[in-house]
Amino acid sequence: MNRLLLTLSIVAVIFPGRWNFCDSFKANVCDKLSLFFGLRQELYSCVIECGDYKCQLACYSFIPSKSGRNLWLNKKFYICSIQKVHEFVHDPEKFKATIDHLLDEAKKNIPKALWHVSPLILVGTSRFLDYITKNKLECLKPIISCHLKATGFQVPQEPMVLLTDRNEGLFDWFTVNMMFGRLRGKQLKTVAVLNLELKSNQVTFVTSEEEQKTEKYQPYIASEEFGTGKQFQIYSRSFPELGIGEIRQKIIKKGTYEGGVYYPECLLPSYEGSWQYNGVTYRVAGSKGSTNSTLKSNVPNERGVDIEKCSSVVRQVLCPLPKVPSLAGREIFGLNSYFRTFDDAGFRDIWMAGFFSVKELTDYVMGICRQNKFKVDYLCMDLMYILLLLRDFYGLRPKDTIYLMGDIREHEVEKTLGIAYLNLML
Repeated sequence: MNRLLLTLSIVAVIFPGRWNFCDSFKANVCDKLSLFFGLRQELYSCVIECGDYKCQLACYSFIPSKSGRNLWLNKKFYICSIQKVHEFVHDPEKFKATIDHLLDEAKKNIPKALWHVSPLILVGTSRFLDYITKNKLECLKPIISCHLKATGFQVPQEPMVLLTDRNEGLFDWFTVNMMFGRLRGKQLKTVAVLNLELKSNQVTFVTSEEEQKTEKYQPYIASEEFGTGKQFQIYSRSFPELGIGEIRQKIIKKGTYEGGVYYPECLLPSYEGSWQYNGVTYRVAGSKGSTNSTLKSNVPNERGVDIEKCSSVVRQVLCPLPKVPSLAGREIFGLNSYFRTFDDAGFRDIWMAGFFSVKELTDYVMGICRQNKFKVDYLCMDLMYILLLLRDFYGLRPKDTIYLMGDIREHEVEKTLGIAYLNLML
């Protein structure tokens, strides 16, 4: 056993390279051996993310490369706040208590001697403003910032930051490309990142020289380095009106309205129910224009959604919006609702295969919408929107592919990883 350890330690010292057959963001055996024998120092970085209902602490440990130009992810731990955001965001004392509760876990996992060199930041996502006004947030920031500075961790000059839509897109883009290993090497081929959430739709990608010269795109393009030593001309734009919740609301409102009930397209004729959004409850039923509107979902010969009418309504919703540069020919990665909606639909091997052509997605969506029973009531509506968003709005062709993955190399895709990484590198 001692001879084996000696051999491995010699390998780690003499051959400090990655020994990876694929470019990875995670620490490998040689990295861990270097850490074990004290040849490298483990680094920690923590992010408190507040926004979607709760605050979450995510802490990561990294092993630096021999050159110090890269960090390899070693492990992660996280904990969610007990209280929901709206229960403490207006009370500074409760907010501070929530932070302390989260950091108690961090202090258990990070050696005390390293607290002062371990970055800590609190970021509020765009959803954070759903719970607090900007004026109240400005009053809260100095109180919380002062509290964070007293924790013993290394905090930036502004320890509490509200992410703009652009920043959220950039962190998503950086995280995905860092995890794919697309930010290193001489020939870079980065991935365009699409993020679809309830109230927003973000697109972020590296632009071509021609796109950089196009005047209407220039306000959304900026040069970013991310500590890589390379300049990326990145287009990043958010469309709040394209959030999946916003679109569902618009499609519902385009339906016939009678007796307090909306009858939109894209639902099964037999459907009757309600949907709540932004504090408003909508009574909804399948379109009355269908020839089988009186049938129930357990009747075997019931047809599915009228695909032509459904796609027509979705296109009407998308039509007036400004066009973005075409994503045709680019590699695409879809976050959040892009992945979750197809996962809810039971799309084949989505956890295993990971990437699919637009033609495969088209065939699948059409097949789902023809069924007479859905796993999720609004499934056809949401899938049709995503499909036409990719094809009509982003200009993808049938042969173009999109990654639909919940994780990359067995690690969840989350912007806090990118933020934690950059806080150590910049």
